[in-house]
Amino acid sequence: MKTRTAPVECRPTDWELLELLCKALLRQIVRTGKSQSCGMAVREPVLPRKLGGIFPLRVNWHNLRPWNGSQNAAFEELCCQLAAYERASSGSVFVRKAPPDAGVECFWKLQTGDEWGWQAKFFLSSPNPGQWRQIDESVTRALEKHPRLTTYTICLPIDRSDPQTSGRTSFMDQWQGHAQKWRC
Repeated sequence: MKTRTAPVECRPTDWELLELLCKALLRQIVRTGKSQSCGMAVREPVLPRKLGGIFPLRVNWHNLRPWNGSQNAAFEELCCQLAAYERASSGSVFVRKAPPDAGVECFWKLQTGDEWGWQAKFFLSSPNPGQWRQIDESVTRALEKHPRLTTYTICLPIDRSDPQTSGRTSFMDQWQGHAQKWRC
């Protein structure tokens, strides 16, 4: 006698999903790096060549599956897993932190003692003043608690709009204003 089984749902493998999310997220990550003049300088988003450059993949972040009961925690975990795959020099150690996190969700400690840190903020639209305060406080705490921080990546699940409309401040304009404060 044959047993009838439920239809199998065809879904991408976990690795395929991770690769798709990496592609979507990495094109939205903004990095800061150490400046010779005053500490922190801002670099624009970078997408590794191996992921094929920028492309029109869209992710509905509202549907992000909660982790430990929270979409915020899920986004933080995703960002940390992506950070763990960053290429660091041999002998570097990856550290995942738990809240309170002193401005970084995770970081790579390099053999030189320098650190690369990541902070995730699950904001689904351009940050409001309270959210900007959260970002500013994270940057300040990260620089205070991690004096060897040379690279700081702020992960947001949104693109920075820049319509360049007269009389209107865009997300990009706001970002540039805050980044200027973070530099020195």
